[in-house]
Amino acid sequence: MVILGKLMLLLGLFMCSVAVVWIVCLIFSDSISWGVCCMALWPLMLLYICLNWDECKYAACLLAGSIVLIGGGATIAYL
Repeated sequence: MVILGKLMLLLGLFMCSVAVVWIVCLIFSDSISWGVCCMALWPLMLLYICLNWDECKYAACLLAGSIVLIGGGATIAYL
């Protein structure tokens, strides 16, 4: 079970990285000032996702799924 948990963690981290890069690319394509602000203050990224849901919904769902996968993997691997 430990190996499965660690694989889930790795997959979740990879998915999270892809989702964050995707969202950052969407933000920078909209406005450079939004991009710089989101890089400095990460909660603004969540605000941007809420304000531009139609544009960011697939990347946000990928991010949410990766967080669930990371949590599940950590639970399996370290309990």
